[in-house]
Amino acid sequence: MAPVPLMKSTIQAATAGGVSTSVTALTEGVIQTMMMNKRKTMSVVLLLLVSASDLASHTWAAEPAEALTATTFAQYQKHIQPQPGESRWMEIPWFLDLHAARQKAATEGKPLFIYSSGGATGIGAC
Repeated sequence: MAPVPLMKSTIQAATAGGVSTSVTALTEGVIQTMMMNKRKTMSVVLLLLVSASDLASHTWAAEPAEALTATTFAQYQKHIQPQPGESRWMEIPWFLDLHAARQKAATEGKPLFIYSSGGATGIGAC
């Protein structure tokens, strides 16, 4: 971007040479718009730099890992075991044999529900 005194002298030279006032006004408007855009861009860049340096100055330390003892192991194991009622679909007496399922459905007069996942063959509960 050109320094302000240079821009002013350029505009004065243009007006002295017989350039119309509308062209001069348009040129000044364009220059002001360019300066405002440059200021906005520099403000955004400055804001990003300040934000980045602020984020870089913070350190997030991980909490120290708790020692695995017999007590903590039992607690963790209790949390990861399936809880009662959590997997109710496993309580349903699923049939892996389609023929046996059709016979039971026909005997009891019930509809047949086929559960399949992604086109895979039925292999039971994983």
